[in-house]
Amino acid sequence: SFADEAWSVTAPALDQIASKHELAVRFVAFEPHTDHPLHLAIAERMEVASTCVVPTLDELVDTVADSRAVVATRYHAAIVGVVAERPVTAIGYAPKVRALADDLGAAMPIVTDDTTGLAQLPTAVAGALAVDATERHSGLATLRDREAANAALIAQALAR
Repeated sequence: SFADEAWSVTAPALDQIASKHELAVRFVAFEPHTDHPLHLAIAERMEVASTCVVPTLDELVDTVADSRAVVATRYHAAIVGVVAERPVTAIGYAPKVRALADDLGAAMPIVTDDTTGLAQLPTAVAGALAVDATERHSGLATLRDREAANAALIAQALAR
């Protein structure tokens, strides 16, 4: 199945990232009922020790912001990583994630959500880690501009 193939690619990719960059792997469940079982399955296949956490809603942002790097399998995980100005690599599972990565450019590398893309995670994460703080801050400014434009559209719609 695709899941088995994806896990067999993702686990060694994360092992490689952790070893090369001396990073701890911590899986953070944004959608506990789906994310946590997936995280456990990947962690089970890894050689590097990892942790799987299911933070409360109040803990979620701080948990991600406390990371040295973020591999975002969820749109909102990417957003939190960008807001916290952490190196973020996105997995492009949906058009909204791809659009966000397009807007942020080099500030947020992206891989496709297939085995080919997942195998490229080590290169993409190395790219994210190489992004300097100024460019990450610029990514945050881009995100704030997007939010302001969305707020204006909502205000217009509500004024009708």
